[in-house]
Amino acid sequence: ATQKERFYIEAAYARRVEKDNEKEFRILQEIAAKYPKEKDVHSSLFAAYQQKKMYPEAIAEANKALELDPKWATVLNQLGYLYIATGDLGKAEESLKKAVSIAPEDANPLDSLGQLYLLTGRLDEAIEQYKAALRIKSDFGSDDIIAYIYGVKGDYAEAMSWLDQFILAAPSKNWQSLGYWWKAIFDYVLGKREQAAMEVARAGGAWESIGDKYGAALAKLVQACFYFERGEFDAAISAFLEYQK
Repeated sequence: ATQKERFYIEAAYARRVEKDNEKEFRILQEIAAKYPKEKDVHSSLFAAYQQKKMYPEAIAEANKALELDPKWATVLNQLGYLYIATGDLGKAEESLKKAVSIAPEDANPLDSLGQLYLLTGRLDEAIEQYKAALRIKSDFGSDDIIAYIYGVKGDYAEAMSWLDQFILAAPSKNWQSLGYWWKAIFDYVLGKREQAAMEVARAGGAWESIGDKYGAALAKLVQACFYFERGEFDAAISAFLEYQK
């Protein structure tokens, strides 16, 4: 291995074997000092500074990576999220739009731009971006967010239609269960209480069958809310205690 390759091996060993993130961070800094034109190390430091919540330093490293590779859509996408975290929504939009223009056949930047618009209340623009992501990759998983936005807008028929599409396109039982979980909530809002109970039980059972404790807990939480709304307080407490386990 070359000296540069040895540095990368040592950094990976520190992270994966020694579980020493600080040692990895020091090695990455050493690589950047010795090889300032190495774009990958600036990307790695960008991620490391983000984890430390050292945002100005993270942005500086991202910009160094982009100076070396201006068409690095992945870094632009991640930078967009960092700007969201710091509240600079103008720069976030600029970064994400640039990522979309550089990688127009990649669903991820479109989905990310949709999330930005959702967070800022630009619902119609969010739907447009999420739909564009799905046109590129039909099982990308944006359908449930589109359904949520239609629910916020009060168009429950459209919301349920998108949830059906989400379930059909789901690449795993986990995602399918999430679709049924959402359908339970919308059914309950629409007054279809029995259907809602069936959907959330279906989702919870499926999550339990694949050992997804987080999903099963989400189902119990919704069941607890349903019981509480109906005045079945003992059942609500029981479901809520199961959710807390």
